[in-house]
Amino acid sequence: MSDIHRRGQALVEYSLILSLVAIVLIAVFMALSSRISSMVDALIGVLAENGVHATWIPETPSNPYQTNFEDFQSRIMDYYDNHGSWPSKKSPKNFTSIGLDPADWSDPIDGIIWTPKGNKVNLQNANGDDIQIYVNDLNGNTLHLYDGWKIICPMTDTTCYYKKVAPGNEVDITTIQAVQE
Repeated sequence: MSDIHRRGQALVEYSLILSLVAIVLIAVFMALSSRISSMVDALIGVLAENGVHATWIPETPSNPYQTNFEDFQSRIMDYYDNHGSWPSKKSPKNFTSIGLDPADWSDPIDGIIWTPKGNKVNLQNANGDDIQIYVNDLNGNTLHLYDGWKIICPMTDTTCYYKKVAPGNEVDITTIQAVQE
């Protein structure tokens, strides 16, 4: 057997062993990922109990704010298409007219109160909690949405706005971050 043939065979064997190790590591990681996540959550809880604050609330791979917004937008536009008018602005009909239970939306989600208001959706930073909301404007500047302040998303526009609908107040809601302080 030639020296080149032996080296080639050894390289193939090493590659197979490396592939097998990688597959085993991936399987172990997948099996332990929920345990690791639980341990990290427990560690964060212990740190919070001991006065360590200002931890980022982890984002899910699909942006929950964008997902919620798209759901509200779809429901409001469907209502408009079927009725020729915008849904109610008054609670609880603002939710029920678009097929949502107001009780499901009565508590903030990651510090944000979601409210359909006729032809728009308001995302309001909840008052008095320990979560602060940040969003980027269209130039990439980070804006702080203080307690009680809103992001307003009109259905007649493709843009959402910081505090009020006005030129220069446009924001990218895909950049919303909730920070626990």
